[in-house]
Amino acid sequence: MKKIYFFFTLALICISTSSFAKKMEDDEFHRYLKQNNELGQQYHNDLGVAIVTGDRQAIPNKICAIYKISLEQAKIAKENKHLKNSHQAETLATENINNLEAILTPHQKPITKYCQVTKLANTD
Repeated sequence: MKKIYFFFTLALICISTSSFAKKMEDDEFHRYLKQNNELGQQYHNDLGVAIVTGDRQAIPNKICAIYKISLEQAKIAKENKHLKNSHQAETLATENINNLEAILTPHQKPITKYCQVTKLANTD
C-alpha cells in the first residue's frame, strides 16, 4: 500500500513540475488563441457586412463583441507571460482595441464607455 502512495505522489510531483505540465499550458493557450482568432475573424466579417449594409444595430454590437474578446485575450496573455506567444497575443489584442477605438467618434470614446452604453441600449 505504501508503494502505491509513493508512486502516486511521485507521479504527481513529476507531472506538476515537468516540462510536460508547461507544454499542456502552452497547448491550452494555443487552442484558446486559435478559437479566439477564429471568432474574432467572424466578428470582423460580420462587422464589415453590417457597415456595408448600414445595419446600425449590428455595428455597435459587433464592435463591442470584438472589443470584449480582444480585452479578454490581452488579460489572459498578460497573466500568462511565461507562455509561448503570450507577448505577441497581448500586443495584437491591444492593437485591435486601439484600432476599434480609432473608428469611434470623439463623443463615443473611450470604447469601454461606448460598449457599456451599447449594452444598456440593447437591454431595452
